[in-house]
Amino acid sequence: MGVGAGSLALLAWAPDDERDQLIEMQRPRLANFRVGVEDISAAVQEAQAQGFTDLAGFRHSGMTGMGIPVRDPSGMVVAALSVAAITDRLSGTRHELAIRALKEAASDMESRLIGRLGRDTSA
Repeated sequence: MGVGAGSLALLAWAPDDERDQLIEMQRPRLANFRVGVEDISAAVQEAQAQGFTDLAGFRHSGMTGMGIPVRDPSGMVVAALSVAAITDRLSGTRHELAIRALKEAASDMESRLIGRLGRDTSA
């Protein structure tokens, strides 16, 4: 968890105590990756600051992944949306378009959750 853009979005917006525990749990699993716990922690801080994950070359050189959390009506993160592609395909204008599309899709999903959970299902 935290190596891909979507799972990093889930991790970045998890409750603080849970996040720290989840990050530490990854330490033995990261031996097969080119990222470590410190890299994940730094990426979490960056994601929180900008509101989305942006992982250019994080796991694989030449690849970029971006992710954004999806929240339920209480504000709890229940899902994440992400996109990954060759870095050249997610740079410049396409980078901004991808971020905008992720934000719009997350907002749409959150609105649908509010509508679904707001319906009276007892009738």
